[in-house]
Amino acid sequence: MAEITFDMGKAVWRMLQPIMPVGSVAERCPPNSAVLQRYIGSRHDKKGWHTDSKPTRAGKVVEQYENTPVISVSLGATMCFWVRSILSSPPGVKRRGVPTVGAVLRDGGVWVWMPTDDHSNEHGVWYPLPSEGFDTENDVRFVVVYRWVRGTRLHDPETGRNLSGDQYVELHL
Repeated sequence: MAEITFDMGKAVWRMLQPIMPVGSVAERCPPNSAVLQRYIGSRHDKKGWHTDSKPTRAGKVVEQYENTPVISVSLGATMCFWVRSILSSPPGVKRRGVPTVGAVLRDGGVWVWMPTDDHSNEHGVWYPLPSEGFDTENDVRFVVVYRWVRGTRLHDPETGRNLSGDQYVELHL
């Protein structure tokens, strides 16, 4: 992670340290991973429904440390953070609750998604609709997403593509 990105993450972590889960790695050290995401309004970019701390398929390792939050710092255009409950259902059936806006993510804002929220909800990020009074055609939003992860992967420096598959180098915090 670039030094400036780490410094920003450390400053945000220090501000949020009193609310970090007790006994977690997030309570005793700053995040060790940062991802920069870009959303462009004219492309209708979004981050669809997902969870951060559950495997996406059988046998997949979750790299994020248990009981650690996800911290995001928004820069630029306004977007909406949507949440919906994961409802109990029989195996093979996916039932979800009614989507609601959990937060409006504004320029300079910080959002913390706690592990307890992630275990019972899915979330996603979308631009607000023009019918809600927003013209997003020329909007651009950047977000720096900070996490505590178990390891790192090898990436191609030119394309950014993952070269490691499901393998990663273990980190100990």
